[in-house]
Amino acid sequence: IKENQIMKINDFKKCTAQKRRTYCFTFFEEATQMSADTLGMTYEWDFGDGIKKRGIEVKHCFAKPGNYSIQLNVIEKASGNLFYNELSYDFEVEEPKQFYIACADTIATGKPFTISTANVFIPKHSIKEIFYFFGDGKFNATKSVQHTYQKDGEYVIKLGAIAKNDSTGELEKICIQKNVLVRDSLWIVRHKPDPRIKLNSKIAGSTKKDSVNYRVHLGSSKTDIPVDAKVFNDLNNVKQYKEKDGYTYTSGYAQKVADAIPEYRKAKEKGFNDASVVSFKGDSLMPNQQKSMKGTISNAFGINALYKKNIFFDVNNAVINKAEYKYLDSLAEVLRKNKHLELIILTASDAAKEKDANFELSNKRGAAIQSYFISRGVKPSRLDINALGKNMPEEYEDGKNVLLSNRRAEILLVKTSK
Repeated sequence: IKENQIMKINDFKKCTAQKRRTYCFTFFEEATQMSADTLGMTYEWDFGDGIKKRGIEVKHCFAKPGNYSIQLNVIEKASGNLFYNELSYDFEVEEPKQFYIACADTIATGKPFTISTANVFIPKHSIKEIFYFFGDGKFNATKSVQHTYQKDGEYVIKLGAIAKNDSTGELEKICIQKNVLVRDSLWIVRHKPDPRIKLNSKIAGSTKKDSVNYRVHLGSSKTDIPVDAKVFNDLNNVKQYKEKDGYTYTSGYAQKVADAIPEYRKAKEKGFNDASVVSFKGDSLMPNQQKSMKGTISNAFGINALYKKNIFFDVNNAVINKAEYKYLDSLAEVLRKNKHLELIILTASDAAKEKDANFELSNKRGAAIQSYFISRGVKPSRLDINALGKNMPEEYEDGKNVLLSNRRAEILLVKTSK
């Protein structure tokens, strides 16, 4: 390093302590659609990194820069089920550009480390020269900075800059510093850095909408189910929407999201476990609402099957009864001989008597049937498994639920769609 550069570095006597870099933000909603505690509902933020927090205004720290999908949902307090997705957007956490010494707080003795200067930035200034002082008598005046500490200890790294003020045109000297601890590698492994962090930004969401109405999304179907089908009994204003790969269905109509709660709860009682409220502008779905649209609806009579038969299961059980083996074997033989046929398998559970009457039990029943056919030489691609949980009961009224008929799988033989 030249003598004049050393003299310049020695001019940086008073340096400001560097603040810890964090990726922390306060998220809040400016125009909420309903009060926080309306009829057992509450707000929940989903940050897209596996973390969820409840409240209108919450604080969250991301582990690292990246792109995150942020959602503000209204959920049922007791069950945690999604009621309505009020806000959804992509959020980019960037590595901030600032005057900053980009190195670890703890550095291994005898091992070279690099300080990145890619994002060194001073607002409203043009940097002319950069100087590093490592606290061990060593200097560096280049943009590619690498250094090695030879002894354990505590050191102060200083970053000094000569920069032109873009407003005045005058040269200024600016300096920051940070403390680093130098230890052997084994010591570093045994000690973790201080995780305490401070919040540094507020992010506001906005859901101000005009002429918006709210409907209960019931689910989707690959086949055309009439809106007056039995599966929709007692639901109000059922509507069907043609999609690229099938149909979706909604019920109800409300001008305030809170007014959709009765229809939502009725849909849940009828077995539409994935029901949620979605917003429309006129008859057009609002942007980003698809993220909360889940669930499958089945009406077996809407499928043009060549042959249909039910098989039944014991309570809370996904084991195929041996009495069904003969029928399943004959069906597997038909499939092996005719490559233009496939199976649609709809598995259900009984809401009245089965403790696990949800999609988990239906999935297990579907998996059992799939495994059986695969073991008999049928390819998985020819088995369309649809786990419907409580969404496919034979009877809806309390006290009339036919237990055995609801603990079933409907197996439909159809012509291949491929």
